[in-house]
Amino acid sequence: MFGDREVLVRLEAVKAAGKWKKKEFLPLLVSALSDEEELVRREALFSLTEYGEAMPVNRVLQQLGRQDERLDYEIIMAIGRIGRTEAEMTLVDYLADGGISTRLEFAVIEALGKIGSRKGGGWQTLSRYLGHADPDIRRLAVQALASIGAGEFVEEIAEATQDRHWSVRAAALQGLGRSGSDCAIPCIAAALKDPDVMVKKNAVSALAETGNGLAVPELAKCLADPELVKYASEALYELGSAHLSLLHALAGGNEPLLLRQGVLSVIGKFDDEQSVRVLADLVKNDPVEEIRTAASHALILRGGRV
Repeated sequence: MFGDREVLVRLEAVKAAGKWKKKEFLPLLVSALSDEEELVRREALFSLTEYGEAMPVNRVLQQLGRQDERLDYEIIMAIGRIGRTEAEMTLVDYLADGGISTRLEFAVIEALGKIGSRKGGGWQTLSRYLGHADPDIRRLAVQALASIGAGEFVEEIAEATQDRHWSVRAAALQGLGRSGSDCAIPCIAAALKDPDVMVKKNAVSALAETGNGLAVPELAKCLADPELVKYASEALYELGSAHLSLLHALAGGNEPLLLRQGVLSVIGKFDDEQSVRVLADLVKNDPVEEIRTAASHALILRGGRV
């Protein structure tokens, strides 16, 4: 049936081979990648991806550049979904040859992010794309590097926080947040002064995503910023009770009034005895009336008695 003269018969044979997932069908599916009908070629590729790790990656990659662009795109996307590392250098070479559309460049960069590693050459190619003229490609390159290992490429991703396009800077901050690295904190914190409000919001969420105690003082500073106070408050709460001692220290310190008030509102959301004691002590002993009032409100909101 794979060799039937009717297109629909060949198509059904290809679909059946994908559903059965029997290895003896693999050579037939590979041959169907060269079928005269595009519909059969595309279906053969889809069927091959159903085989997962058994898919003959090298045979499939040999079809790159031999058919039309749409099939190339499907091959690249399929390789990315399966995540087969042996395809990495073939995709790198495919990019290096040039002459492909922006759509195919996007597909390769995304696939390299899914299958790449520090050992292969994919990450070096992605690093070069950080300087591409198209901001969408630069953003995708940042995201791909972060997918390979945000903690391994902190320096490269950090450079992208200075990109001229806001979306690239935002993507870089998201990558740094995923890294959880201590050295990423100052870079993320610097973006809190970015001229674009969306970048600043991404900086706040990135600080929270690090899960790092070093992010707490930086987030607390945002509580005095009308544009960021809501997001900073949510981020501090997301960081969890593991960093409550830092918030307790900020609430009782010599920080600006708005910052201390914001910290108290966050502390009031946690259900723990130490926070109750800190709030009660501030109600009784703090010399600033606004802080005594804020501590009282925090206690009342959490059901405590003043």
